[in-house]
Amino acid sequence: MDQQQQARAAMINPHLKTLGLPETVEIPTPQELEKAHQKAVSDSTPKKLKDAHGLPLPRALKNHPDIQEFDEHKKKLDAAKQALQNLASTQQA
Repeated sequence: MDQQQQARAAMINPHLKTLGLPETVEIPTPQELEKAHQKAVSDSTPKKLKDAHGLPLPRALKNHPDIQEFDEHKKKLDAAKQALQNLASTQQA
């Protein structure tokens, strides 16, 4: 792997790892990114939140540590997806 590919992998791989994707020098397609993001969010969603089925959560549940931890984790997943989308769009330009 040459220096350019190493630099590219260094930019891409932390985001891929966050989304549970294998390390590579290629950015996944938008469909692959969306699927990985949805799976990562689903896999990390606490049972209490899944059981709510989109219903409004009581304030006590919203403040539950599991829900707060999930919210932070989801922000990381969203940021990883956005970063990879940004990298893909700058390469196409």
